[in-house]
Amino acid sequence: MPPSPDISYGDNVRVLRTAETERLGVAELIGNVYGETNPSESQVNVIGETTSDYALNVYFESLDKAYWLAPQLLEFVSHAPGTEVFVHGSAFKSVHQRDGTWKKVPLNPQQPTGRIRRWLADMHPELRAAFDAEMQSANRALAARDPGAAFAHLERAHVLGQWYVGSHTRAHIGMLRAGWQRRDLREIVGQLLRIPGGMIGSALGRVPRGNTGGANVSAFREMAIPPDVRSLLLLDRRSRLD
Repeated sequence: MPPSPDISYGDNVRVLRTAETERLGVAELIGNVYGETNPSESQVNVIGETTSDYALNVYFESLDKAYWLAPQLLEFVSHAPGTEVFVHGSAFKSVHQRDGTWKKVPLNPQQPTGRIRRWLADMHPELRAAFDAEMQSANRALAARDPGAAFAHLERAHVLGQWYVGSHTRAHIGMLRAGWQRRDLREIVGQLLRIPGGMIGSALGRVPRGNTGGANVSAFREMAIPPDVRSLLLLDRRSRLD
């Protein structure tokens, strides 16, 4: 699927300078490839013109933000050797090597586990990419003054990101914006209460699974999780379904 074998998941890349990357503040920044997609299917917002229906999700630690970029805007930097990926509960982890391969290594049995480790864990790359895609779609809908469409994406983003303080808060702020556009007082007040409450819940690892986050449902109610969202949550160390 990738047009070039030089850049793949886990690699460090540098963003080339164009008018668009300068405007977004990512020109010359180095980030890490977190995922890939076919824009025609996922409908994500891609920086640059895609010529092969292929885009890469790049996370920038300095911005704490990820963008979908056309491959021709990226320059390979390194395979980020030493990068580790593992699923909570597995006896092995995958470690990125200098040649770009992944080596399966047994986990250290003394490695901290449980809530402390999961609280420190980074969101799984595929889960983060899905969350970012929903937020981008919501932001496009808000820009088009379509709060109803935006809210549908924000509900999915909430379920995907509620185990992490940053993503949980972003979803609720988006809902607050949608409520403001609709002049929905109930939603506005509800989100003003849910923003600090959600931050505390995520930090403690206590959130209602599947809750869609709007003021139209109880903030403490667990709800059914769509199959595609469940499969992504199962990948993540912190938000996995016990």
